[in-house]
Amino acid sequence: MGFYQRWRQLRLPGLQTCGLHTAAVPTPPHWLAERLSLFEELWTAQVKRLASMAQKEHRTIKISLPGGQKVDAVAWNTTPYQLAQQISSTLADTAVAAQVNGELYDLERPLETDSDLRFLTFNSAEGKAVSFFLFRNTVGTKLRDIY
Repeated sequence: MGFYQRWRQLRLPGLQTCGLHTAAVPTPPHWLAERLSLFEELWTAQVKRLASMAQKEHRTIKISLPGGQKVDAVAWNTTPYQLAQQISSTLADTAVAAQVNGELYDLERPLETDSDLRFLTFNSAEGKAVSFFLFRNTVGTKLRDIY
């Protein structure tokens, strides 16, 4: 299981010991339902768009990896995480993001065209920046939910 999947299943033992995991908001704010419905609407539209693109374009693309290695992939279907698994399970476990043609990609975002792909791990400066960004957002969201 990769870093991305482990991060999604993150359990914070400190919260369980102090009882914060059972804390509930008495009444959710009025804007929350509107925000959640908008998110669901946008998410559904994005999933449909990606599915239609994947069905239309079953074309092979070339992915260039560091070291000159080239790998074939399917446009709108293959993700950086899948390629990392093909290369090495260790790489898939330690990668925090991918850099595709100089742009940061989530490991689950499908590749669209021929690309230069580089995996970012926590050992690199860019990987640390991505990890710290995710950590800050996660902690900030949890603190906002608690207070």
